[in-house]
Amino acid sequence: MSRFIFHLDFDSYFASVEQQCNPFLRNRPIGVSRKPQDVTVVAAASKEAKLWGVRSGMPSWEARRLCPQIELVAGDPAKYLYATGRALALLKRYTPLIEPYSIDEAFLDLTDEVSFKFNGDAPALARRIKGELRRELGRWITCSIGIAPSKVLAKLCCEQHKPDGIAQITPEELPQVLERTRATEIAGIAQGLGRRLYRLGLITLAELGRAPIEKLKREFGVVGYGLQAIGQGRDPAPLNPNLRFEPPKSFSHSRVISYEFGARSWGRVQPILYFLCYKIARRMRAQGYAGRVVRLFAREAVGADDGESRAVQKQYTLALPTSDERVILNTCGRIARLAGGIAWPIRVIGVAVEGLVRQEALSFSLFEADRRRARLLGALDRLNNEWGEFTVADGLLLYVKEALSWEATSLGRQREIRF
Repeated sequence: MSRFIFHLDFDSYFASVEQQCNPFLRNRPIGVSRKPQDVTVVAAASKEAKLWGVRSGMPSWEARRLCPQIELVAGDPAKYLYATGRALALLKRYTPLIEPYSIDEAFLDLTDEVSFKFNGDAPALARRIKGELRRELGRWITCSIGIAPSKVLAKLCCEQHKPDGIAQITPEELPQVLERTRATEIAGIAQGLGRRLYRLGLITLAELGRAPIEKLKREFGVVGYGLQAIGQGRDPAPLNPNLRFEPPKSFSHSRVISYEFGARSWGRVQPILYFLCYKIARRMRAQGYAGRVVRLFAREAVGADDGESRAVQKQYTLALPTSDERVILNTCGRIARLAGGIAWPIRVIGVAVEGLVRQEALSFSLFEADRRRARLLGALDRLNNEWGEFTVADGLLLYVKEALSWEATSLGRQREIRF
């Protein structure tokens, strides 16, 4: 029985999510970047911006030259991860055989679903999946789906029919596809490898598949086996739904403080430090972790009077694991005091929490104040997940706008995707 491998790739993902979240960005050329107000790189361009030639990885100044009306918006990784999680949860209703390829791509083995429920009509299943994803995520987040007997060809098929397309390579069409497809069109075969294949007279996939394995081994070593498999329309690495990512060993954030911020004394950087602790704690709670070891790093601003840049990097071990930003902040203050105080201008500040344990492994607190604080943090997380980051936040974070500059931190009421 022929396999039906689907490659699903969201179109202009980061930009599409931003347009879904913000109606004022729809039907407009936008680019997502880290610091829209600075000279930066466009991480993702909307479909409208791509019509003007704007591409991912392009410098912002070049994007503005090609498309003067483009609007650069600050990226929000937590928002994109949230949308991806919703999409993967939907896809798991169809098959457990899913291999995430990146934040906006995934391979699915839907052989049984197509064969027994759709009578071999793979495009019909693809249309159903696209329709359900549209209802789940919103109509501005579209995807393209390629279908083929192997992962390599499914991705090729998907790339050739973007955006918002559906295409299939059937086993009957496979020989013609291999004959007309250049090897460099395949993901993983870059121009450097393509030049080496060209010197061997191997231009198309079919030529690569017919090449003697001894010839490929002599030139490429063990990689030759994988290249020959690609040339024959087979997967050098079959779909692996059991991929497991290593659990995190720490959660950390750091910040370089701008010179425009003025005096960068220990008291002055407290809002920045709390912001970093807040981001760490939010990530830890979202992933179900707490930590016992808090590490603080601070480095002096360049141009110190004594000609040397001072730094502090110390850690403190708590009696009990925590995922509370207030506890992490207070521990940073204790570390600073144990280090003899930080009385010099700070240029770089960073926090890390290590010694991680799973939240479910923690004992239930007997103190009502601890239980009340845990319920409060859980309620705040749910509100901010639903209505946008910083919809409800600690008053100390109000000072972060001045400290970090509004554009660079992506603060403000950025509404989350509503379902």
